Order: sequence, then C-alpha cells, then structure tokens
Amino acid sequence: MNTLKLNPWTGFLLPILLFLAAAPWLSELDLSLSRFFYHDGLFSQHDFWDAIYRYGIIPAWLTVGAALVGLALSFYPSNQRWRLPCLYLILTLAIGSGLIVHAGLKENWQRPRPRQVEEFGGTEPFRPFYQPNLANSSKPLKSFSSGHSTMGFYFFSVAILGAVLQNAMLYWGGMSVAWGLGGLLSLARIAQGGHFLSDVLASALIMWLVAWSLAYLFFIYLRKGHARTDSKAI
Repeated sequence: MNTLKLNPWTGFLLPILLFLAAAPWLSELDLSLSRFFYHDGLFSQHDFWDAIYRYGIIPAWLTVGAALVGLALSFYPSNQRWRLPCLYLILTLAIGSGLIVHAGLKENWQRPRPRQVEEFGGTEPFRPFYQPNLANSSKPLKSFSSGHSTMGFYFFSVAILGAVLQNAMLYWGGMSVAWGLGGLLSLARIAQGGHFLSDVLASALIMWLVAWSLAYLFFIYLRKGHARTDSKAI
C-alpha cells in the first residue's frame, strides 16, 4: 500500500457516483428499514442500542485525544514526523463531523427524524434526503445527516493513514473499525428512530471524502510542492 493508491477516480468520484446511483431507491429503503424497528407505536428501546449510542463515540474521541498529544510532542525535533499524521487525524474529525455534518447539515437541512414523521406517529411529513427545507422551523429537525455515525466512519482516516504509511495492519484495522463501529452506530440510530438509512450512508460518504481529500492534500499535494521547492533550492 502506498500513496499511489489515492486515485482521484476510484477514491473520490466513484463513492459519490455510487451514492447518487442509489438515491432513487433510498426513500423507500428509509421507510422500510425504519418500519422494521417500529412496533406498537415505539421504536426500539433495547439497552443494547442505548449502550452503542452512549459509548460508541468514545473510540473516536480517544483517537483524537492521542493525536492531540502526538501533535504537541511533534514540536520536539525528534518527533517532527508525527506532525502531519496527527494533524490529519484531528482535522478529519473536526471538518467532517464537526463542521460539515453538525454545524452545516444538521443545523440547516431541516429533515425530520423518523420518530417525527407521520408514518411513525409524528406530525411532520416524510422528506427525502435530497429535498432540504431551508426555511426556519420551530422544531429541531436534525435527521440529515447522522452525527453519531461519523464517529464510527471517522476511522476511514486511520485506514487511509495506514495506506499512506504502508502499514497493512493500520489499514485493515482502520477499515474494520470504520465499517464495524460505523455500522453499529448507524444501526443503533435507525433502531432508535433517530435517523434514516440515507442519513447514515451520507455520513459514511462525507467522512470518507473528507479523510481521502485531506490525505491527498497532506501526503501527496503538499509533498510534491516541497519536493519542487527543494529541487529549485539545489
């Protein structure tokens, strides 16, 4: 594995095209999957999903905490090589989960959660993910996209960092945690009536694209720029 695997066509454009190709069927899948967890007027109240909801976000925070420590230590001359990888791990969560999903989409898209729509005992009409309601609402309509899911799919950044560092264990470990924890967090939020399927898929796509884009910026584009600068100096 190496940086040459960060191909713009397969790494960036292909995931977007796959998501867009699935879009026409996602509204029906949204309702069908949510309906599976909806019984007797309630979504699932199982303790398992509540535990995933409460504690499933901790691994991402621990990883970012470790990256912050690594970033601070990187200002010692012997640890400078840690700086870009640690900054990469921090910015992926800050931009993907914090800026794009929480501050951008959830605050402005105004999509009702499953438990808020008429099909599941709520008062709001169902709204497909591709139909934002940018008008102000008196109710907090924050279904799109899923913040909790980003905390699992954040580990795409660890996998991509493993590819950059040519570390197969880091790559496969990151991928396993991203899909495993991201999948569990996503399923928990669907089961609890907090999000639709399209919400969590969008969060997976966002975290992948942010992780991939930052990796390309930090480990390919900037390094090429430094290489050109060094060659001119010589």
